[in-house]
Amino acid sequence: MRPAVKQINSGQTAQKASFAGRSVCPLFDNTQFKQCSKCKQSKKLSEFNGDSARKDGYRSWCKSCTRLIDKQYSQTERHKKIRKLYRQTKKYKKINSQHQIRYRKRYPQKIAAHNALNRYIPLGKIQKPDKYRCFCGEHAKEYHHYLGYSPEHFFDVIPVCRLCHAKIHRNQNNRQRGGRIKSIPLPVRGLPALLFARKSR
Repeated sequence: MRPAVKQINSGQTAQKASFAGRSVCPLFDNTQFKQCSKCKQSKKLSEFNGDSARKDGYRSWCKSCTRLIDKQYSQTERHKKIRKLYRQTKKYKKINSQHQIRYRKRYPQKIAAHNALNRYIPLGKIQKPDKYRCFCGEHAKEYHHYLGYSPEHFFDVIPVCRLCHAKIHRNQNNRQRGGRIKSIPLPVRGLPALLFARKSR
């Protein structure tokens, strides 16, 4: 019989829960340790994802090993083939359509900024981002609105690769939540963004 765990409301402090003989909530337990079956290192329980199917309530692999294996699998041809087939299903198309509708309603300024930029690219007023290199040295794939999405900053952009673009927005979200922020170079405010981009050879 599995030990019962009391639910904890997100807006309240952690309450005590009876879990495997310990009078402490497992989600906030940093006193107990467990050995990862992958890297063979003893880590705190907070370094493991939960798994209700297991006796102790945690997965056998730590979060670091799980992320590493998931990243390696995502680069395999098997994963790419399965993902491609899934994107052709009616289920994915329905979910994606609903997501697009919610996204457009939630971020109307962002959509307007990208639409304005996309209208200028065919006219030749702005070069395609793949004509430049990202500040990390990789080929740029997208434009980042580094001064925001207000109409006066629709064309204040810098070409970046997808990885750096994701990191920039992740930092912005972490800054709002008070989380960890990584140092990423961005254009100096008021200077032309393309001065910071290297021409692609």
